[in-house]
Amino acid sequence: MPIGSAIKGGHRVSLPADWPMFPPGPFKLMRTAITRTSRNGDILNSSEGISPEQARRAIAIDAAWQLFMDGRVGSIEPGKLADFTVVDRNPPPVPPSDLHDLIVRAGATRANSSLGSQKVPPHSSSPHSLRNPKAITG
Repeated sequence: MPIGSAIKGGHRVSLPADWPMFPPGPFKLMRTAITRTSRNGDILNSSEGISPEQARRAIAIDAAWQLFMDGRVGSIEPGKLADFTVVDRNPPPVPPSDLHDLIVRAGATRANSSLGSQKVPPHSSSPHSLRNPKAITG
């Protein structure tokens, strides 16, 4: 997908996981969009890579906007549902190729919350929401 060109053209993009074709996993989706590296290690049109901030927006506020839900979710603001995830370290210094190694320490959604250490397997569904780009920018 020419995601970099879409953003440069002014489009708001999201990084969906169409289960079961691609298992949900926001960090893995971000890594792929930034590095343009396939599961086999092939680099696919590196000029279409996006920045970490653009990837955070694509899993958060811009994804909510595409679903017409940005007034309720997608960012931490007064009056919005505050879904967030706490990870083991601040993601911006983490090299994009290692984003999938972040360990979820806690997560909260409007439906539930969880505490404790667990690594979110790259090929499984995570109970943790990453709709808030600020949750992973510090």
